[in-house]
Amino acid sequence: MKFDILKDNRKKIFRKLILGKTNGSTNDCTLPNGQKVQKALRKEIRLLTEEERNKFFKALREMKNNGDYDYFAAVHRDAAGTGCAHGGQAFAGWHRELTKRFEIMLRKVDPSLSLPCWDATLDNRLNNPRDSILFTDQFFGTTNNEGYVTTGFFAPWETLEGNKYISREVGVLSRCTTEYDVDWTLSQTNVDNVLAYMYPNKGCPYSVNWEWLEVIFK
Repeated sequence: MKFDILKDNRKKIFRKLILGKTNGSTNDCTLPNGQKVQKALRKEIRLLTEEERNKFFKALREMKNNGDYDYFAAVHRDAAGTGCAHGGQAFAGWHRELTKRFEIMLRKVDPSLSLPCWDATLDNRLNNPRDSILFTDQFFGTTNNEGYVTTGFFAPWETLEGNKYISREVGVLSRCTTEYDVDWTLSQTNVDNVLAYMYPNKGCPYSVNWEWLEVIFK
């Protein structure tokens, strides 16, 4: 199976991964069991049924075990470290493409799955977003006194740095997205306010605006 998950055509990659066949028409793919592959429906993660959520988490665990998860984590780490994915106009588009290709690998494990989303504005409405159901065993697990996720589906979960557990510090370096953040971004008529340079070099005529997309969604 010869392809590059980060460069080749998405449809070509997806069909090869799930051993699907096409009749040549647009968006047609038939699985070996005869079922048609359906479009991905991205639900807010709390809207998944318990069965859907468990299938999703188990698929992530399989991706972790077979190396696919760490591959994407390394791609993101390396791109962010070289300034390719963060700090500039590529931020939104680059992450959109990485997310889509991650979803392709997820559907290699189970073609019925889709990558859910997280509406952080819901948690922002809480008196303390740390109390969100997302930070419980039912979803992303709980942390110990040292900030390591030690319970739930993702414990243990070895990181690229070799740590046995994921570290999480809710609200230390950022905050949940607000409805104002979303409305402000969607109301912009100047693309420079959306696809912006977060780390301008000396002499750049633009000042950093803390309402820019990468600030509020990172």
